[in-house]
Amino acid sequence: MNNLNLQRETSKFLEILSSKGISDKIAKMFEIGLLINDHVVGYFNYDIPGKFVGSTGLIFPIKDLYGRIVSFYLRKSKNDSSKYDSLPFRKDLLFGLHRTFPFIYKYGAILVEGPFDVFVLLSHGIFNVCALLGTNINPFQMCLLRRFTDKCFVLLDGDPIGRTKSTEITFKLKEFGFVCKTVYLPQGYDPDTYVKTFGKDKLYEILSNTQ
Repeated sequence: MNNLNLQRETSKFLEILSSKGISDKIAKMFEIGLLINDHVVGYFNYDIPGKFVGSTGLIFPIKDLYGRIVSFYLRKSKNDSSKYDSLPFRKDLLFGLHRTFPFIYKYGAILVEGPFDVFVLLSHGIFNVCALLGTNINPFQMCLLRRFTDKCFVLLDGDPIGRTKSTEITFKLKEFGFVCKTVYLPQGYDPDTYVKTFGKDKLYEILSNTQ
């Protein structure tokens, strides 16, 4: 790749990060890169998984509590047929916990759905967050979280499915012994878009008013 193309693609990568509300610091921390067909620009320094070659989108590793890579994750560009892809792995982890557990130990956990919720909340100074990697929680994840806290907020998307799943997850956590609250965002917002639109203080206001 010549220097001009590298410069253009790096600029594109930085523009995408900015548009999604992800800071350069968090991109480095989570080793995010921009995959463009068969090469990567940014902070991803691993071999490209074969199933991702030919795609375009943001790519990064998924790590367990000890920082060991268990999979790779790709959020494809809008013109791809499916939005997300990853290598198979057991969902017995909480995404981001290897970075955020000291804050969760101190303040309790904010449980969100996906990696980009984690990236954006961290970029806006909300550090006690980790992601379920879906809209369910299993006993492995509850045991893992319980090592650091017994207090949490469940903060999923504000659509009807997200609200239903939030209630279900909160019920499971309470049965497991957590002091847990369900946070319902306005329709049309998920945690990352809400914080990008209104800022962290507004989200803290919602959390503090949740019964």
